[in-house]
Amino acid sequence: MKRTTAIAILLSLTGSAAIAADDNNYKHEIQAYYSSSSEDFSDGRYGLSQRSYFGGDGVNQSTVPYALSGELAQKTNFGTHFAGFNGNGKDYHVDIEYVFDSKIFIAAKYYKTELKDYEVDGYFSLGDYDDFYGMDIDRNFTVQDYKSDGYIGAIGYYFDPSSSIYFDYRRGNLKNYRTVFTTDLELKTTSNNYGIGANSFVDFVHTAGLYMAAKYTYTSYEQKLVGYSSNFTDSINNLDLALDWYLTQSFSIGGQYHTDDNDYDDNDNDYNVTAAYFWRMTDLFSARFEVTKQLEPSLDGAYGRISFDARF
Repeated sequence: MKRTTAIAILLSLTGSAAIAADDNNYKHEIQAYYSSSSEDFSDGRYGLSQRSYFGGDGVNQSTVPYALSGELAQKTNFGTHFAGFNGNGKDYHVDIEYVFDSKIFIAAKYYKTELKDYEVDGYFSLGDYDDFYGMDIDRNFTVQDYKSDGYIGAIGYYFDPSSSIYFDYRRGNLKNYRTVFTTDLELKTTSNNYGIGANSFVDFVHTAGLYMAAKYTYTSYEQKLVGYSSNFTDSINNLDLALDWYLTQSFSIGGQYHTDDNDYDDNDNDYNVTAAYFWRMTDLFSARFEVTKQLEPSLDGAYGRISFDARF
């Protein structure tokens, strides 16, 4: 019934009378979104974010893909974000980027995530940092209290109107209280992440163009099991690649790939495919639709996201 209702809403939107949108420049963007899996659409994540751009006439969205216009503007900007999910968690972040006249830029971000009382079924894993025992057996556990925060600093250079290279550093802290069978455990993790990345958009003659992103990250972390004589350290090399082909300013298809050398995670090669559409409804309002299918490791269903944007 929920899936039928969602389809009906989408059809009514696309079938409504079109109102011409003049792709005017904008200096502010506000976005409200909902994302979830097709396997359990009601158990999703909702969020609200805003971003403001400074300098000049604002962001030009008339000649580039709508989804990339903010990034390709290469302007000083400030953003905030808040999200809630699963009925028992929230996360938020605030970030700022300053772009010098030389096209060198510096950026900083602070983030925080909190989760309470949610259950995990099956394989004992919440991510790269959790399987330090290497126990490849099925089990169920409850995360009673999960708190994560950290900050990111970056410096980079826009070396042409649509390309950049950057270096970043992230310091993360995680406290994770969980119950495995009948045993209460408290885990504390501190991580240091050093990354180098590059992004570029290439114009095509017959389609809008191709967006490419690549990043290498070296992660070192220390994990402690509170109350036990356990202190575990390790390091991971990570590589992330992404390609998005924009057939028009609105429609894109693409894929993402991740690999790492984490000894405690059997899924060292992850990849998925994505289709996205950015619908300019009026000068002020737009809607975005995105569907992602994870191919490896294979998951049932697909991941979807719908958002409504205001640009002014």
